[in-house]
Amino acid sequence: MPRTRVPKLTLHKPTGQARVYLNGRQFYLGKYGTPAADEKYRRLVAEYLRSGEIPAEVRPAPATIAGVAAVGDPPGRTVEEVILPYWKWAQGHYVKDGQPTSEIGVLKVTLRTLRSLYGSTPAAEFGPLKLKAYRDQLVRDGLSRPGVNERVERVKRVFKWAVSEELIGPEVYQALATVTGLQQGRTPAWEPDPVEPVDPRLVDATLPHLPPIVADMVRLQLLTGMRPGEVCSLRPRDVDRSKEVWSYRPASHKTQHHGKARTVFVGTEAQAILGPYLDDRPADAFCFSPKPAEAARRAAATAARMTPASCGWVVGSNRKKNPAR
Repeated sequence: MPRTRVPKLTLHKPTGQARVYLNGRQFYLGKYGTPAADEKYRRLVAEYLRSGEIPAEVRPAPATIAGVAAVGDPPGRTVEEVILPYWKWAQGHYVKDGQPTSEIGVLKVTLRTLRSLYGSTPAAEFGPLKLKAYRDQLVRDGLSRPGVNERVERVKRVFKWAVSEELIGPEVYQALATVTGLQQGRTPAWEPDPVEPVDPRLVDATLPHLPPIVADMVRLQLLTGMRPGEVCSLRPRDVDRSKEVWSYRPASHKTQHHGKARTVFVGTEAQAILGPYLDDRPADAFCFSPKPAEAARRAAATAARMTPASCGWVVGSNRKKNPAR
């Protein structure tokens, strides 16, 4: 892929303004070093690199009758004024078990780039070409093709939500919906390697090096298909042992917000692993607690100690009542 020269933001010293050269013409962007000038620069360059033409925003206005330019309606709500209420809504929506989900982190960087390019742009003017310019910026930033497509879809969802809240007109989202995703082999965005399952031989070679409790957790996952979070949150009360094949219904799972139920069936081999962790344990206690594993590790370290007990640290003497972490 040939490298694209990105026009530089420069300072026009006599006036103190920021300027950029596009197609051999200079355009002033406002006071140098201000957020408004920086945003305008990023926006214009993104659109210029997209089309190779001077953005309509800075083109000379067309001549009008008697030299008087037509005055339209006020520009209305800006993209930033759509992003901010959406972000507040998202912080309350993408929550599970009282904690923010991973979507919040990805959404934050998605909106940050959108705001840096088009924050002051009227939302009604944010159309397909601007969305494609945003997409091209993501490609230049080094995101993979699937990563670019995911962020573009998130931007579409922002405007879809804004339509549902009557913040903008439906025609804005309808226009953005026509932008299709990047296709494999037809974009300069790089293609990530597919995520393959771990080779069982590699798992078998790793198990002897794991603490016994962690090794049992891995074996249980292999036999039942549990997700890591489902193994960690497993409690005796969640397991139905009334039938030959046990069933485990996680209290919380990945597709819970879609209204779907999740049942994990535990066969004979898996029962042999899980059974000892269910017996003599409170119904609400987690089966796989790190506390016994850590106690076993410390006991093994004490047993392998080379220093006589009368010398050096006494077992348990270097514990803090209120550790920092």
